Parts: sequence; structure tokens; C-alpha cells
Amino acid sequence: MQLVIANKNYSSWSLRAWLLMKQLEIPFEEVYLGFNLPDWKTKVRGYASAGCVPVLIDGDEAVWETIAIAEYLAERFDGVWPSDPAARSVARSMVAEMHSGFSALRTHMPMNIAARFEGFGLNTAVRRDIDRVLALWRAARERFGADGPFLFGAFCAADAFYAPVVWRFVTHGVALPDDACAYVEAVRALPSMQSWVKVALAEDDFVAMDEPYRSAADETPRPPAPRLYRVIVPVTDLEVAVRFYRHVLGIAGTPVSDGRHYFDCAGVILACLDPARDGDAPLSPLPENLYLSARDLELVRTRVASSEGRLADGDVHGGAAGEIVRRPWGERSFYAFDPFGNPLCFVAEDTEFTG
Repeated sequence: MQLVIANKNYSSWSLRAWLLMKQLEIPFEEVYLGFNLPDWKTKVRGYASAGCVPVLIDGDEAVWETIAIAEYLAERFDGVWPSDPAARSVARSMVAEMHSGFSALRTHMPMNIAARFEGFGLNTAVRRDIDRVLALWRAARERFGADGPFLFGAFCAADAFYAPVVWRFVTHGVALPDDACAYVEAVRALPSMQSWVKVALAEDDFVAMDEPYRSAADETPRPPAPRLYRVIVPVTDLEVAVRFYRHVLGIAGTPVSDGRHYFDCAGVILACLDPARDGDAPLSPLPENLYLSARDLELVRTRVASSEGRLADGDVHGGAAGEIVRRPWGERSFYAFDPFGNPLCFVAEDTEFTG
């Protein structure tokens, strides 16, 4: 058999099939087609019409897409999937989710084994993807991982599919809990993984489409923009403010001082500040809307309507301000005020307009 792959520093898809076959000692010949080759797509289509890597060649048969390759190998070799039926079904589900999901993580934290971009790429959507990956890892390890250091104890296709995520976490300096750190180190310690990394570090190709944080002319990473982490919301009665925001946001928040209560809104602190209780001069309400993204916009509007705040009157670009309306720029949103006159706009998460 032959396995057609691309750059080992960048190609996460190639790593999955290559690592699976190497670690299970399935014999194959490696066919390397670097991304910077002239007519790269044409050359890959010489092996499979899809024009993507990896491609497994077995005699006259070509198998593309990593899930198809894993299933093809499972019909011929042991160890691709766990032997226990329950573990096998969970492993297949995890692999399918990895294959089709986590688009924010893929986009903002691309695999780049040779680089270090600590602090780059993390945003709310990426954080959500990371949390989901960690939850999957933990659930698999707790239920099926007693007999070894991998997701299902022994190495299997699930570990091969999540190996690129291991490197995304390493490259971008993602802070991980102890159990995830142990799993990351187990994958990195695999002899086949170390062989892949050795070659990846020796490559000298610069593939621009996989380098969002530096250029070929200047390989020094561009520092990320300063991160917005706290927004002050002035109030005149902290108890009323806490009651309102707890009800609308659905989280308890944290008291910080006599005059401050913080609500962590996906990494940005909404800080209710009662200046008088902290001995400070009074503040006016916010002059412009504070925009909050909501997964369940209807639920949030119901909460606002039953709170001590109020829905906004009037129209916004021809649509009722206090009703959930699709605005001309594409967002589904409604406008409201907290009990202190601070203007708020709640936007459906999947319609956010960012420019």
C-alpha cells in the first residue's frame, strides 16, 4: 500500500492516517507531495479525483478522506477501533465529530508543529471548541481508558484523529487541566509521533495559507491585539443590578467589592459598578449599546421582559427595537435597557455581524 501525504509541519489530515498506520505497524510506502509543489492539486488528483490528502492506494483502489481510510484499514487490520462494542461506538462518534466539527479551532489555531504562537487564536468560539474537546477526552478516559494512557486505553483511530489537536494546543500554548496534559504528553511520546515531528522540524517550506500569524518575509509572529476583558456598567443600586443581570444572563456572577459584582460573559467581564458604595464619584449610564450575543435569543428576551429592566421602545432601521427582528445588516436582535438606563442589544449568536 501507498499513503499520499503533504507537509508534515502543516498537514493535520495527513498526520491522522500516517500516525494510525505507523503506530499499528501497518506496512505502507509514503508518497510525499509538499504543498508548495507546482501544480500540487493536479499531482494529488493523479491519485484521487478529490484532489486532497491523504490518499491510501491499495493496488488499483484509491481511498480518500481519513474516515474512509480508517474504515478501510479496520476491515483488514486489528487495532483500528476498540474491541469493546460500546467503546468502539463512542470512538467512531468522536472521530466523526472531529472530522466534521471544530471549525473555529481549525481556523484560528492551525497545526504548525515547528512554530510557537502562545496566546494567538483564542476567542469565544475557539474556547467553546477547546472545552468540547476536553470534555470528550475526559469522558473517554474515565469510561474506557483504564488500561492505558490513550483515550480508550490502547492506541486506536480516535487518538490518531485527535493527534493534530494535541499539536494545536502545544503550538498555541493552550492552558490545559492535568488530565489533558497527561494525554497530550502520551501522544507526543509515541515513537511514530516523534518520527513525524523530526521530519516536520526539518522542513523548510512556508505555506502561507497555514500561517495566519506571520509572513514568509518575517517569520516573527505578529503579536495578537490587546484583549478586551472587562466592561464597566455603572449602576446606582448594586442589589437591583445583580438581581437583573443574574436573571437575564442566567449566571450568578461574583461579588468583588462592596460596590462591584462581576459577570463572566464568555471571557469578557461585565462589571456592575455602584460608585457610591466604593466611595467613588457617580457615573452616567453608558452612552451607547452594550452588545451581548445569545444562543437562545427568545429565552433572553423573555427574561428581560419579566425583569426590572425594560424592552426598548421605537424602531431601529424600520424594525421594532424591542422585538426580535432581523436587522438590515443580518443580525437577529432586540434592544433593551437595564434598570439604570444602560442600553443593551442582544444578538442571536449565529447572526453576529463583525464587519
